[in-house]
Amino acid sequence: MLTFIVLLAAATEPVSDDPGMNAIPIDYTTVGPADIQIPVSASVRAETWDHFIIKPSEPHRVRVACIVLTEVGVPGACVPESFIAPGKKTIDWVAARSAYEKAFPSDDPAEAALYFAASQRMNAVRVTPRPDSKSMFAIRIFEETISPTDARPPFTPGESLGTLQVTITRPPDGRLMGMLYPTLALRNSVEAEIRMTCRIEADFSLLCRDPGQIALRPADAGDQTADLIEDFRFSTYQLASTMRLGPKTIDGRDAVGRDLRIRIAWKLPSAD
Repeated sequence: MLTFIVLLAAATEPVSDDPGMNAIPIDYTTVGPADIQIPVSASVRAETWDHFIIKPSEPHRVRVACIVLTEVGVPGACVPESFIAPGKKTIDWVAARSAYEKAFPSDDPAEAALYFAASQRMNAVRVTPRPDSKSMFAIRIFEETISPTDARPPFTPGESLGTLQVTITRPPDGRLMGMLYPTLALRNSVEAEIRMTCRIEADFSLLCRDPGQIALRPADAGDQTADLIEDFRFSTYQLASTMRLGPKTIDGRDAVGRDLRIRIAWKLPSAD
């Protein structure tokens, strides 16, 4: 089985409670497709859809404001756009997050669930970095539609192909792989090995519905273990979505509709 390995330098996680967060610049321009280098994959949409206890019966357009680490284009925590006062140049991000946490879950748990799902999805995207920005962080506005069309059939284990049985026409891009390394894992020097099975779609992309076998190193990260596992799962879903397969397997059979086993090793750079 082919193994993809990621090596990159550590970055700072855009957390909401760090000191110096009381004057974060705001960019009111909605982040558009041209600025999104790794969009929300169908796999992440399906996974977040599964999390709804009561599934929305119609599409909902949700706008959230997220703190973004400008140098690498990684979104972090998000709040509803309504928590960002219009016309201001900067915001006290700690205060905005505190107000959001007091307001949600609100009297309308369905609304709270929509914002939570949108935030999860935005945490998985990657936008164009701004290495020349004067500020380490910026507040960016994202728009996401949550719809019943996000649903996908559940994962059903069965016969699957190995990577040596297919042609990978577009392997993972090293730059994108580096961008997708979970910032929480970088901050805590955590590596991971993921094994999961994904479906080859009609456009020869991969749809991943398998929760996967995720082995962290070190295995126990205390109360952050669950968050790290989810972060690595979503990053792997996103990474897999950038790959493309050939139309035929090595033995000449149609690849579309078949399941493929992949193994991703997320590794920190060596100290040597």
